Amino acid sequence: MTDKLEDTEKRFLKNFGLHIGMFLGLLVVQTFALELFDLATWAKVAVTVAPVVPILFLVLSVVRNYRQMDEFMQRVHGESLLWTIGILGAASFTYGMLERVLGIVPPISVIWLLPTVAFMSGLVNFILMRHYDGE
Repeated sequence: MTDKLEDTEKRFLKNFGLHIGMFLGLLVVQTFALELFDLATWAKVAVTVAPVVPILFLVLSVVRNYRQMDEFMQRVHGESLLWTIGILGAASFTYGMLERVLGIVPPISVIWLLPTVAFMSGLVNFILMRHYDGE
């Protein structure tokens, strides 16, 4: 790995940690503010969506990092996202049909969508890297 790539990865990891830390900090502030204070509706909305801001900066950081990758790594990450979207799409359709037709499954909040996409993409990425290493 070249020094430029190492610097890019270090910067990405630093930004990633910073944005996740800001997100978690704002999540704590949000939780306490909503529990302890009787806020006006506009303040509740502002406090509730505040943790989204660092997530948007995190997405920007991920896109910048993706653009710095070589073609092979871009291919692996792109394929992992395609697998993730396909698996989650099929799973959500199946779950939704079971919920609609049979009513036997509990509803799942969309708050779990982004963490699930991130986790599954990382898992599929790991599997694909092992696959390509074996070729």
